[in-house]
Amino acid sequence: MSRWLKAFRTRIKGTLCRTRPLADGLPQGSALSCTLFLIFMNNISDAVRTPNRLSYADDIVLWQQDTDIDKATEAINRDLASLKRFCERWKMWINTGKTVYTTFSLSNPVPKKDLDNRIGNDSRGTLACRLTHGYV
Repeated sequence: MSRWLKAFRTRIKGTLCRTRPLADGLPQGSALSCTLFLIFMNNISDAVRTPNRLSYADDIVLWQQDTDIDKATEAINRDLASLKRFCERWKMWINTGKTVYTTFSLSNPVPKKDLDNRIGNDSRGTLACRLTHGYV
């Protein structure tokens, strides 16, 4: 299996592409790649131990709920740190440019507070807020 993955070739418009070294990851275009990726991601529940997680393909949603926004922020940041460690262990990266958070509330008016949700400790890991508040 390992040799097959490292020697994988794709056919485009009848032309067989040349073989390129594949050190990490899975080859794009293979019918087997999706299955292997799902097997690979199957143990994420061991790394990110929260029941508040949903996954679809390579998209992951994490959420927290609490009457105290600061406690919810701490909890989601712990989950994000666990997710980051999982990704680092398996040589994956999180695209923080596509990663956002949204705050929903049953309160009206919604308390407007910018949360410090981040992946990692530097400013590059700070998550953008898609919607600072939303009344449900």
